[in-house]
Parts: sequence; structure tokens; C-alpha cells
Amino acid sequence: MQVKIVRNTGVYGSAGRMNVKVDGEIVGRIVHGERSYFPLKNKTGKLQVQILGSKSNVLDVTDGDVVELTTVPRARHVWFVSFLFMLAIVAVTDRVLKLSLFSVVILINLSKFFWNEYRIVKK
Repeated sequence: MQVKIVRNTGVYGSAGRMNVKVDGEIVGRIVHGERSYFPLKNKTGKLQVQILGSKSNVLDVTDGDVVELTTVPRARHVWFVSFLFMLAIVAVTDRVLKLSLFSVVILINLSKFFWNEYRIVKK
């Protein structure tokens, strides 16, 4: 019993291998552009992917399902707003590097608590 995942996360989500979880257990990893099969213990399971604290929604899957993994559009907006915020800090302060990098890192990591950065849907 297995489920097929197609990872199509675009430029924003192209770095790194994502952990694939079925029923809360890691069953493998998937890279950008890859199409892979992952095992199900039963005929059904709850599928989720994660990378560096970012995660997807939880999807109920059954044997033979084909699932597409994409980036949620608003995740790219968070990066863009963070970049603009960094530019604003650079223009205003003399402690450029420390404050700007610290601020961007905090904004990006806080965003992970409010929504999923990735989406999985059945094809």
C-alpha cells in the first residue's frame, strides 16, 4: 500500500529535502521536482510534510492516491515583506547587519506559527 507525492514547490520551496510523515511517523524524504511513492501501513493514513519548522496541512489519503505538494502563495509574501522590512531597517539604523538579519529571522520564524507554508492536495 502506497501513496504517490509530486513535489512542485517552486523557487521558494526548492531548497532542502522535506520529511514525509504518515500517521505522525517519518516514512521518507522528497526533494523539489521529485515524484516518489511512500508506504502506508494501512489502506488509509494521515499525510503531512515538514522542513525546518515549516509544515503542510494534514491530508487523509488512501492506497493509490496521487498527491501534489505546493507552496502556499502567502508564504512568498512573508518573505517579500521581510525583505522590505530589512531594507527599511538598513535605511534607518547604523547597526545595519545585526538588526536587519535578526528582524528578518524573527519575522520569518513567527510566520510559521500562524499558517502552513505548504499545501498538499489530491490530484
